[in-house]
Amino acid sequence: MNGFALSQARAIPKQMANNRKIRSHRRYQVLVPMAALILGTSALLSQAADRFPYTVSLLNVPGTAKSINSIGQIIGQASDSTGTYGYIYQNGTIQKIANLPTIPGGFPLTNNFPDAINNAGQVIGFCYDSNFLNVIGYLRNADGTMVNFYNLTGSIYCVPTAINNNGAAVGQVGSHEGEAKGFLYQNGTLTYLGTYQGFTLFAGNCINDGGQIVATYFSHRAVLITGTEIRPLGDLSRKYPDDLVSAMNNKAEIVGRSGFVNAYPAFFYFDGRIHNVGYWSPYAINNAGQVVGQTSVTPPSPAVIYTGGKLHNLDDLIDPNSGFSIYSAGAINDLGQILALCTTKSAPSTYLNCLLIPTGKSVSSEQ
Repeated sequence: MNGFALSQARAIPKQMANNRKIRSHRRYQVLVPMAALILGTSALLSQAADRFPYTVSLLNVPGTAKSINSIGQIIGQASDSTGTYGYIYQNGTIQKIANLPTIPGGFPLTNNFPDAINNAGQVIGFCYDSNFLNVIGYLRNADGTMVNFYNLTGSIYCVPTAINNNGAAVGQVGSHEGEAKGFLYQNGTLTYLGTYQGFTLFAGNCINDGGQIVATYFSHRAVLITGTEIRPLGDLSRKYPDDLVSAMNNKAEIVGRSGFVNAYPAFFYFDGRIHNVGYWSPYAINNAGQVVGQTSVTPPSPAVIYTGGKLHNLDDLIDPNSGFSIYSAGAINDLGQILALCTTKSAPSTYLNCLLIPTGKSVSSEQ
């Protein structure tokens, strides 16, 4: 894979990008070879924690670290001779996600794509066969038991995309069968999200701890569902073509992009309306309203954080003498810890997984 590989499930066919309309705008994956980890274990390498808002810690994990919860558990994806696997990393230990779903008479589901982890240690994701004929979603509980979404839907395509801290999940089902539908899973029951203005809500994008859901209908237009109320989210003048939602926090602050290419701006929905926040790609938001992402839709691009109404390059918020350059910030938890990729001066073409840890110094508008 040329040192680092751009993929969303290590060679998932283009069909997935077309069918999986829920997350096609989200952070691409850079699979880091284990050889790239020769720089050692997770040692803090910054020497000026009192002067800069973040220090950088390398993560001794394979593949790509994808999501982090507020107790420091990290999920990721890597590859070996058997296929693509998912893992949970905590306190220096890597645990493979096992007991993957099966379907009657189906091909072996040898590839695993974990997508999110909540503060209870529950993981949602999907696994798929080598031909991408069967794509089966799952919810893994903290004790290792699995909820197989095939058993709830009967569909050979089911992709959960978000989970809240109460264990409720949303996603998409059925696109292989011809009609995609958004779903909500909670308390052991899966229900479909229904319609809006006569259009099927074909994807559930996000869900927060209050049970508010962002869903998508006709041509990637988004709505916010609060109980029985459905409110349009996007640019009602349709100046921009899409509402490509990335994430939502417990205040129903929502971030995303207005289109698939750099010509369309990022948006930040708060105070009941949508705001244009410049040309970059937001990927995640925490409950403090801090948003992380990268400068371009094309990965890996320099990592950024939007906080206090300002966009900052993360390279400007770490010690310049650390030797790191930060790329593709894909996740942030409520402690302000940021998952990203980085390179070093000695190996500028090798992308490593890293964790940016707040030092307590505030991010000033001058930085």
